[in-house]
Amino acid sequence: MSTTSLFRGERERLYYTPLLEPSNDGKQDVLIYMLPGNPGLITYYQPFLSTLHTLLQSSPASQSANFYVCGYSFAGFETLPAEDEQIAEYPLRLHELIKDTNDQLYLHIDTHRSSHAAHERSLKVILMGHSVGAYILLDLIQLHKENIDSGKEDFDLIGGILLFPTITHIAQSRSGMIASVSISTKCFPAPSFDSCRILHTISCRHSLRYHMRRLLVVPLSDVYSSLCQPPFFTTSSD
Repeated sequence: MSTTSLFRGERERLYYTPLLEPSNDGKQDVLIYMLPGNPGLITYYQPFLSTLHTLLQSSPASQSANFYVCGYSFAGFETLPAEDEQIAEYPLRLHELIKDTNDQLYLHIDTHRSSHAAHERSLKVILMGHSVGAYILLDLIQLHKENIDSGKEDFDLIGGILLFPTITHIAQSRSGMIASVSISTKCFPAPSFDSCRILHTISCRHSLRYHMRRLLVVPLSDVYSSLCQPPFFTTSSD
């Protein structure tokens, strides 16, 4: 099972593995694959995913399973410098993002299987999505179902967890209708993205941190710190 991702290059990743290298002890591997919500940055979920992995490692279920917790930032939303010409210059359209996320999932599963081939352990996958990630998760499940129905060999998907799913009819709200007009304008997305990049470039870190706290209300100052000081995430060109 192999695939070629739409956009290759450095991809921000959080990846938690068992504390001890699993052996051929009869345990099965369980991969919990996280799909982030807006703004598509996986580093936002470092406290949550690390805590989840710690709890799983100490749970009775760890006696029969090796738990792996993983997630990638969405293509086009990375904070790492883009050195590959094939990396998306702007955030992808939804259908492109779904395809790229699906490709990245298969690529990660292939890499896991090849690196653990000697132990011949089975791999079960649980998808977990937050907000718009929950919406994308449903599309990935549909693609997986279509593969199974057509007789293709596919990975063993045993569940999906939807964390605060996005509102599917938000475009029908008052604010949504106003935003829809702007977003549907062809000349709007690229200039707005460029404006944000310019603002990020000319603004100092403390100024951005201050405005994020004021605008986001919730205490997310640590999020920006994690993005500017990258000890939390690992990068992968998988």
